[in-house]
Amino acid sequence: MEVNMSTEKERHGGRGFTLIEVIAALLLLGLVAVFGSSIITRVAKGYVLARSTDEVVQKAQIALQRMTIEFSCITTGSRSGSSHYIYYNTNEIGIHNIYLDGTNIMYTQGVTPYVLLDGVSSGGLTFTYYNAFNGSNSSSFSDSTNIVGISLTMHGDDWPEGLTKTFTTRVAIKNY
Repeated sequence: MEVNMSTEKERHGGRGFTLIEVIAALLLLGLVAVFGSSIITRVAKGYVLARSTDEVVQKAQIALQRMTIEFSCITTGSRSGSSHYIYYNTNEIGIHNIYLDGTNIMYTQGVTPYVLLDGVSSGGLTFTYYNAFNGSNSSSFSDSTNIVGISLTMHGDDWPEGLTKTFTTRVAIKNY
């Protein structure tokens, strides 16, 4: 039995793809893949930056909350401080110290140091001391200090070089 080639071609549409059509389709598919991967990369970088920013904000909030609680229990007498450390006594536990050590804020209770916060920028912890809310500020703790200002400058692990975020608050000292 002989098969007629012309009738076979007519049954299947009579033509296939030319080489130029195949190359054009592959070129278009390649362009879509390049632009698609660029968009996916940007979205992934944005996600990582947002996640890192959330982590930095949470760490800073926890550290500021801890310092707020601590400073509300400061007793008169044993207390001193400068712009980068604070040393104080509380009714409950005794001597405390908060200071910057490299990129960590250290919290010392008695003689035992703990890391209160990591990821702090160089020189990123500053204490400011006030006699009153609208009063003049000082860089050292005195007997008339009633408010402690705290400023933290953080740098996230996945952040571009030079990108920082600063958090500030003021804490009223109860002076037990």
